[in-house]
Amino acid sequence: MGAGKTQLVLRKILHGTGWRVAACNSRLKRTLIVGPNHHIQKVWLRELLLLAGDRGLVQDLNEEQIRSMSFRRLHRVLTREGIRIPTYRTYRLLARQQKGRWHYVVLDEWHRSTHKIIEQCERWVAKEPSRRPWYVGGHQIIKDLFFVSATPVNPVLEEEEAIDSEPYDEELFRERIAIAIKRALTIIQGFMGRREEIDGQFFEIAARIKLRKLAAGRFHWKLPRGANQTVAGPTNDELRLVHSGINDDQWSLEYARAVGLVRTIWDPHKQMHRLSRAQAGRRKSFGMPYKIIHVVSNGKRRRPAWCYLSEHPRLARLLKVLECEGVVAPTKEGLVLTRKSKGLVFCAHRGVALGLVETLNKRLGDDTAKTNVDAEDVDSVTDDFNRRATPPYILVATDVLSEGVDLQWACKLLVHYELPWSPLRLFQRVGRLTRRKGRLGFNSNVRVAHVIVPGSVEEERVNRLLRRIHFLADEKLWPTSAPPAKLARSLIGSGPSLHLVEALR
Repeated sequence: MGAGKTQLVLRKILHGTGWRVAACNSRLKRTLIVGPNHHIQKVWLRELLLLAGDRGLVQDLNEEQIRSMSFRRLHRVLTREGIRIPTYRTYRLLARQQKGRWHYVVLDEWHRSTHKIIEQCERWVAKEPSRRPWYVGGHQIIKDLFFVSATPVNPVLEEEEAIDSEPYDEELFRERIAIAIKRALTIIQGFMGRREEIDGQFFEIAARIKLRKLAAGRFHWKLPRGANQTVAGPTNDELRLVHSGINDDQWSLEYARAVGLVRTIWDPHKQMHRLSRAQAGRRKSFGMPYKIIHVVSNGKRRRPAWCYLSEHPRLARLLKVLECEGVVAPTKEGLVLTRKSKGLVFCAHRGVALGLVETLNKRLGDDTAKTNVDAEDVDSVTDDFNRRATPPYILVATDVLSEGVDLQWACKLLVHYELPWSPLRLFQRVGRLTRRKGRLGFNSNVRVAHVIVPGSVEEERVNRLLRRIHFLADEKLWPTSAPPAKLARSLIGSGPSLHLVEALR
């Protein structure tokens, strides 16, 4: 979660080599790094090159140059400097991998292991008769095994719940936590070669294993601060929006209006769909497949997505936060970019991200905002965002970018345009900015805000997040250095939520 786990593991693997190229290469040759996708591999190559530069193994390359390199360039420079590139596998390939004998194995984002790996570990731990894959039991791992994950129980908890009027089910949430912890410990047991149960408090076990006791007791997550959000309480437009949603008495309809979704037509039936300019393949919206999107207003005339969002009160709140934080400034002609600061905006739905980017570009000028959705090269989008004084100045991201990406180099502001269901997902979003530049530890100079419509169905989402944060704290699944109330304020950020204000009071 921004503590520099990648660099921490590399230092541990190369410790005792004297930082001689031959000795380092001998270790790296016997290192296997496993991750959920090949995007993570670029992070490891970049951190390896940065570490080599710090230790004098690479000359004439500064940190700015290394950060801007593509994957191919990183690979080429490491090869040119004679530095061995460790073997990389995805979890999907790992399930089929049968060859290789490794001294060091790193499981990066190990909570995203495939179901096949989890099932094989479960069978091995339960002593069921089956063929044992090479990675179960730890027999191929001679020296060290590293588990790297900021939120090891995240996948089970982040499953999106149905948007309906059912009350919050704490027992279901408790069951999900139990399943997540059991699965995580099974993977740990399988790879470590331990069939006996692992005793102790779960968070401490996971932290101890992933950090390998290198910095025990020194890592205390520094809480980010709330943004300078000056607009509080519901506006007249928001009150009318909430009132119309209550009159309709449909949670899905009110939710769609509140978060900036639009009413569309699917065949002869009215359904709720996400804003999208793409044709639907296997995509679904509210459980219904769709083909062609028609954006409509009052069931009569079609309107572009950006026209709908430009009139939405949530956009006004977003622009106000950007103004208070110096990303935009008011003039006689309207809001303009200051080009001195950048903002990171997270959405839960890809369609909302597309519509929001188009809206911001219409309001603030072309190339103001970009998104990872449907981007030809996501790396180029994030690399451009990490450069100061170059567009884009606002990155509208989906939760695909909430893991394994560094976005802190030119940005200190994060805005939740849409809130997720899981507090652990909030934890990972904020972690894109709380990592310290080039050093281990955390950066507390980060500001967070949310822009929900107060009093709407989104308040229930905030309420559930608050209850889950307190529940996870009671279950000791949070770092003990962060009290639940302060942690909730840090993760959700400043904003108009009535539930958050009441909880902090």
